[in-house]
Amino acid sequence: MMANEQRMLYGTTEQEILSAESYLEAVKDFVEEFDDPGDVPDTVEIYQFAPMQPFVDPPATRDWILEMVIERLDDEYGDPFEGGAWTPTPKVEFAAAALVQALKEDYHVWGHETTGKKMTAHNLRQRAMASRP
Repeated sequence: MMANEQRMLYGTTEQEILSAESYLEAVKDFVEEFDDPGDVPDTVEIYQFAPMQPFVDPPATRDWILEMVIERLDDEYGDPFEGGAWTPTPKVEFAAAALVQALKEDYHVWGHETTGKKMTAHNLRQRAMASRP
């Protein structure tokens, strides 16, 4: 599974950590959060969440990486009398571009955002009270 093909998760917008992999599992998890079935709200809106898609501009990111690394190298090892930064070779530019592409493809996104799809579950209190002693 590629990094950008992570699974959809489901839950309320107030949840800090999402783990349910279906609407029904999210409703069940929501109801189980209440010790007293009488405290369960009658309805809840469960949303679908997808992994966030980070914006990565490959040329700009490549240039930023090169600038940071070259600046660090020049500070530590550069000729203090020559002045100016070392100019990257085509081989180094190609390697930096490949690094950015690999990061873009393989970076695992933890954060999720709502897709806008939601389901409202009704009669939760009644169902919770009927299913618990």
